[in-house]
Amino acid sequence: MPLFLDLPDEILIQTISCLSLRDIHSCQLTCFKLNAIIKGSPEIQYQQALEINGFEDNPDSSHLSPTEKLEKLKRSAKAWRKVKPMFSHTVPITNPTSGIYDLTGGAYLLGGLRRLDLHTLVLPEAEDEDAEPVWKTLTVEESIVDIGVCIDEHDLVVVVTSCVAIPPVLTYPDTEQKQGIQRSIRIQYLPTITPVFHW
Repeated sequence: MPLFLDLPDEILIQTISCLSLRDIHSCQLTCFKLNAIIKGSPEIQYQQALEINGFEDNPDSSHLSPTEKLEKLKRSAKAWRKVKPMFSHTVPITNPTSGIYDLTGGAYLLGGLRRLDLHTLVLPEAEDEDAEPVWKTLTVEESIVDIGVCIDEHDLVVVVTSCVAIPPVLTYPDTEQKQGIQRSIRIQYLPTITPVFHW
């Protein structure tokens, strides 16, 4: 009767690859052959490195060999461990704020407490920039519900607003007048906070 360890290495690697990180470690401790197979398999090493670093496999990298993927992952993990800001800059927040905010594409967006304002700040890209960062404010007439950004591609901010819509007065005595919620979408160009679209 053949033993598990008599199987070809390729089948052992595929089998071990289905195990959890803890179980792979346990296999390494059982015998020299499994330890050597696990340490020598880029596929298993890549799977372990993904789990240890909290990464997920990128399906777009299927053209890379497991060895290439493992090297890229190791470089990325090393870079994240050594990440340090190039400079820091403190900008005071002078307006009361709501829970609406976003930090993306070199811009910080912060909703005002009354939900009628959106404060924006283009963040400095280098320490030696001469201009002091300046808050700009977009004020709307309706309550801001949410924001969406498309900063990297087009420098645009989408502001979703809401207000109570009151229908026109009806003259029929038996007709009930109902209020509704009216939603609006504003698309603003970020650097100048100028409107692009509003509907």
